[in-house]
Amino acid sequence: MTIFYPLPRFITNITNAKNAVVTFTDDHGYKNGQVLSFRVNSDYGMRQINEKQGKVIDHDDTTVTVNIETTCFDAFIYPVPDSDQYVPVTIPVGSGVLSNDPVPMTNIECTFDNRPY
Repeated sequence: MTIFYPLPRFITNITNAKNAVVTFTDDHGYKNGQVLSFRVNSDYGMRQINEKQGKVIDHDDTTVTVNIETTCFDAFIYPVPDSDQYVPVTIPVGSGVLSNDPVPMTNIECTFDNRPY
């Protein structure tokens, strides 16, 4: 069995902001330039972000800032009491062009790290 890293990560908060700040339950392993896809069930609010993709523009161990404007989105709700619904997650889907570097390039080495299980 093969696992790709970074793994999908569980979301505990998403801010309503020009660039959304996403908080995770654990160290996420995402890097600037990575593209994340969101899966957020409507029970958790912010249904508008479901299946959207955004590039990581800043990060620390448990949060990322993505280039998705969420100022007019519904508020994110967590935890949802008595919910049997899927928990909200991000899924790494690729790497975008890093245009802030002197020579624009793709941050491909941190897109997926295929490690044997």
